[in-house]
Amino acid sequence: MPHPYSLALREQIIRAVERGISRRTAAQLFDVSLAFVVKLMQRWERDHTLSPKRVQTHLLAPHGHLVRAIVSAEPRITIDELRARLAEQGVVVGRASLGRFLVASGLTYRRRREMRLGDSDPDGNGSEHSPHPPNR
Repeated sequence: MPHPYSLALREQIIRAVERGISRRTAAQLFDVSLAFVVKLMQRWERDHTLSPKRVQTHLLAPHGHLVRAIVSAEPRITIDELRARLAEQGVVVGRASLGRFLVASGLTYRRRREMRLGDSDPDGNGSEHSPHPPNR
């Protein structure tokens, strides 16, 4: 995750814009994006503060204990099932957010290809159904 720009750089940008440099020129001069300069100036004019917004930690962090408890009780639970369990507890979260939280928390596993009904290939190499012989 990127770190916020330093307070010194923020101060230099604000001073430059207040001295009359355009926001676009300030962005080029200080090698930052125009969007950053525009938002910095808006925040400066609105709140008169240089400090960056609080870097948001993961939204599920306060519910991490609940997620860990559910996953430890059912290690092979799917994301959709986990979302449903969390919703029962009043925690509504999207699939992608939940997936990112699980990865960041080290709570993921690789699901092996399940044997489908009627599959006569116990090795999973496709030799029974493939028109080409397996590469060996």
